Amino acid sequence: IEQQLGRRGHISLAAFRRDVRDLIQWQEDQNFVWSPQNVGRARIWGSEAEFSYLLIEGVSVGGTYTYLLPRNLTSGGIVANKARNQLSGSLDLGPWMQTRLHLDGRYVDFYHQPSRTDNGYAVFDAALTRTFSVGDWSDLELTLAVRNLLNRKYQVNPGYPMPPLTWELGLSAYS
Repeated sequence: IEQQLGRRGHISLAAFRRDVRDLIQWQEDQNFVWSPQNVGRARIWGSEAEFSYLLIEGVSVGGTYTYLLPRNLTSGGIVANKARNQLSGSLDLGPWMQTRLHLDGRYVDFYHQPSRTDNGYAVFDAALTRTFSVGDWSDLELTLAVRNLLNRKYQVNPGYPMPPLTWELGLSAYS
């Protein structure tokens, strides 16, 4: 279901079910070695809500929420290493003087597992982008981004830490 909010935004809702045979998931053994395991049969139910809205010229917000219920039909339990809740939000400012600022954050909540020391995490990122015209034939876009802005220690898969605060510099060319 999707609904436009005038010319300023939209909201959408979705529900889904996915039946899977021979689902492969990575699992850790007693020696902390990860290997692929066949789940057999799984059914993943979920729902998602999304919105975006232009508050005023040059300022927009957006967000998504996803809920998953990943059932292992072979064992009757939950499929390991799947998130239960995911929430994300963003704020976009610009363009002003050909420059845009994008801020975003995400929160992920996993189903409880004995191998997890932390069942959820929140991470924030920022990116500043400036467009430059090069003659009549192309534009360059220079981006400076900071990932994991608050230098959060977190793990998507237990035992494998994600990168700390990271700076990225990118250059894109368009003709």
